[in-house]
Amino acid sequence: MSPSDSDPGFKPTAVHNRHHGADSERPESIKAVPLKHWGRLVASVIILILFVALAYSFIKNPNVEWPVIKDWLFKRLVLKGVTTLEEILRVIAVDQI
Repeated sequence: MSPSDSDPGFKPTAVHNRHHGADSERPESIKAVPLKHWGRLVASVIILILFVALAYSFIKNPNVEWPVIKDWLFKRLVLKGVTTLEEILRVIAVDQI
């Protein structure tokens, strides 16, 4: 049951004060404090440390043949595959909209 049902002289306002006296004041405004999400920060730091450790391990690995990576990374066939993949992903993304 809304206040307008029980009180025919009810006029809705932005803040309805239950105390109808002339000297009643508005309640003090709420001071919102953002929550601190420590778990997110800790998880982000752990993931960053793991990523750096993995990258360092890959870069310092003596079994990685950097000249071979350099030769194959920028070959025409590999670059064509990357651009084709990008086109396919764009079609899928547009199709999702």
